[in-house]
Parts: sequence; C-alpha cells; structure tokens
Amino acid sequence: MNEPRLDRFAEEPIEQAPYDDPRPGRPSKLNENERKQFFEQLHQSPTELGYDQQAWSPKLLLHHVKEEYGVEYSEGHARKLLGKAGLSCRTARPRNHEADPEQEAEFQQMVEKKRPKLTEKTVVVVDQFTKRVGTVQRRSWYPIGSNPTIETSNSWDKVTVLGTVTDDGDSFYCWTEENLTLKQGIWLLGALQERFGEELVVFLDRAGYFYSRDLWEHVSGERTTETVGDSSVACVHGDEEGEKHLDVWYFPPKLPELNAVEGCWDRLNEWFKHRLIPDLSSLKEQIQRGLHTVDEPNIWNYLCP
Repeated sequence: MNEPRLDRFAEEPIEQAPYDDPRPGRPSKLNENERKQFFEQLHQSPTELGYDQQAWSPKLLLHHVKEEYGVEYSEGHARKLLGKAGLSCRTARPRNHEADPEQEAEFQQMVEKKRPKLTEKTVVVVDQFTKRVGTVQRRSWYPIGSNPTIETSNSWDKVTVLGTVTDDGDSFYCWTEENLTLKQGIWLLGALQERFGEELVVFLDRAGYFYSRDLWEHVSGERTTETVGDSSVACVHGDEEGEKHLDVWYFPPKLPELNAVEGCWDRLNEWFKHRLIPDLSSLKEQIQRGLHTVDEPNIWNYLCP
C-alpha cells in the first residue's frame, strides 16, 4: 500500500494535489469477445440456451457463466452484470402456453393492412376487469425486527368493470355488480356509439357475452350469413348502406397481450395494493379513484406493433 503523499502540495498545483493518479480497475475475468458474447446470451431466453427457466436470475447467471466460461462471481456482481447487459428487474406479464404465435402474427398483419380503412372510423378496444372486496397484500418495506400486520378483509362481493380505450386516447369505463351476460355485451356497443359516435370499429375478446350469434345479428342485421355463420368468426361488419355503422373485430384466442386495456388493469391493480376495502361501497369508490390514475395507452402499439 502506498504511503500518503503529503508533499504533493509542494510539488503540484493546489487544484490537482488532493487527487490520486488514475488507477486501473481490477481486470475483467472475461475478455472483450467473451463479454460481448455473454451479454448477447443474456438477451436470449434461458430456454434457448437449454435451461428449464424462462427468465434470468442472478443465480442462473452465476451457473451459466461458470459452466460456459469457467468464471465465478459473487451474487452482487451478478446483479451488476445483469444491469450492464441492459436487463432490469421487472414482473413479466403471463402468456398462455397454448397461444398460437401464427395466429398472433396473422392478426397483426391483417390489422396493419386494414389500418387505413379502420381509421376512417373511431377504433375502440374493450376489456373487462373483476375486483372482489378484499385487501391486496404485496411485499413491502417495514422496520427490521418488527412484526408487521395489515388489516385485511375478504368477501364474495365483486364489481366487474368494462373498460374501453380509443385510437385517439379517449376512454370510457362502466361497471356492474352482476355477472356479465350477452345483454350487457350488446348494451355496451350501444353505449359506445352514444359516447364516441355511430362510426365505430370495436375490438372484443371471445368471452361468451361478446362472442355470440345474437351480438353478430345486432351488428350485421343477419343471424346466419357467410360473415357470421361459422365458429371462427374474426370480424362482423355492419350494413354500411343502412343504419348499421358498427364493425366488430375479435382478438385471437388466448392472446390478451394484444389488448391495450390489459395495461390499464395492471395500473388499477397497483392502485389497490395495501388498501383496505371492507365493503362494496368502498370498492366502488376506490375503483373510481383508481381509474383517474390510469394513463390510456396507444392501442396501435398492441394491435400491430
């Protein structure tokens, strides 16, 4: 260890004297090419590298770098490497393992192709969210050595919210204490036309209260036609020459990540974290307050990114 150089004030200018000369850091255990290759691997799913995990963790990184490069690090340094590689600690949204990537690609390509025609009308995406009376508990920070408690409540009482976001960032929310039925599905289409105008393109999921011949008939005026008569209906068109100016498109099955409103529910769930919701009236009040914190997303980033 070098002795402190107190004589530097006599040898060097006063503005430079307090500082040590630059010192090289500890040499990297990976050379430049290995480090580049390693960071590229971290941007792949671990399953592509033969692991049975779908996401990276510090422990998996330590195992991989030891097996692949014969190098050992501490867990703290593993976290730093993940950050330097451009990864961040987040919670991934779940994706149904039965979702068909080909259907997803076909849907997005079709929407992209039809987009100029679709945007002649107001485009709306719809989704539903159910919240029961109860307290959402999540990990949080408390004083060391304390025995934290939080008041909770649970009930079968619930509220189902129907949320919509338009292509220009407008939104509309409504809710019911009842189970959703076809009646509410058809009512919603009318409410959307009243709110946003008759010329609408509405994207719906395939829940039974939306994916129904009665709703197709409400839209097209025909109950059994080539457009609405099979079990894989992707869209239903209103009668442009008559009074029907409404088109309905359906998301592919098991692909909720295509629906921009799903992101609104993520924010609403965060709002409920650690809040005591003892009864139905409190739930309704908190839903109204929570919806004010939601920033409506750009729907095209989901429909055809």
